Amino acid sequence: MKKLSLLAVSALLACGQAVADDIKADGQWRGVGGAAASFSSGNARNSTVNINLDAARITAADKWSVYGQALFAQSKDSNDNTNTTANLWRAGTRYDYNLSDKVFAFGGLDLERDQLKHLNLRAGVNGGLGYHLIKTPETT
Repeated sequence: MKKLSLLAVSALLACGQAVADDIKADGQWRGVGGAAASFSSGNARNSTVNINLDAARITAADKWSVYGQALFAQSKDSNDNTNTTANLWRAGTRYDYNLSDKVFAFGGLDLERDQLKHLNLRAGVNGGLGYHLIKTPETT
């Protein structure tokens, strides 16, 4: 059962997000959020809750994006023994500044907490330069 729960959690974390067809560079914040819950019972009662949020503000000069995710899952057996199979959250931000039409500089911050891995807080700071190999309205 533990392997099945870990497989379900892994599948939730690996899910990709849909990309909007038309991203406007007008400086307005736009985002997408999602929530999912799963409950099952049989030999054990299982529950999973997953919440996520992605938002971005895009202009001709720059792009600022933020994201967040929370995941909690637990299983209770017939003897009412509760086992937490997932308890984590992630959040982060990234800022891209266009140096030219193809070259940009970026910086970001990622934070993560995972109770099952005894990870109180992991922080990652990143930055660098990027180059758009393909940049058209159809391939943002």
